[in-house]
Amino acid sequence: DNEKGPTIARPRRRILLVSPSCANPLGPWMEAFMNNIENNPGWWVDVIGVHHYGGPSADVFQQRMRTIYEKYGRRPVLITELGVADWQAKTVETNKFKPETVLHFMQTVLPWMEEQEWIIGYCWFPFSIDNP
Repeated sequence: DNEKGPTIARPRRRILLVSPSCANPLGPWMEAFMNNIENNPGWWVDVIGVHHYGGPSADVFQQRMRTIYEKYGRRPVLITELGVADWQAKTVETNKFKPETVLHFMQTVLPWMEEQEWIIGYCWFPFSIDNP
């Protein structure tokens, strides 16, 4: 009986094991999770899963993804949810990020992600037009 948790045998067929996708992959929960992975033989993660709901700054987004990539041993990154969010908005009208701003963000970061060999995938999270 393993007191630290289960050991997963690597399968013969190569599959990628993705970490939990956190909204804050640089925070203490993910750091502790990855420390456990690193310190337990038989535990592994091939890919870092990420959720990102920030503002519409392409520079901030790109730097954050690079930081995550470097922090966790240059493992590939899979962005399972990506969106621009104004968490203070109570209505569509009070959302400080207009559709044109979000479109510009998308037009900047999507081609950039396609160019990064270490970003193995991404999924845009489409807030509805009625959702602030």
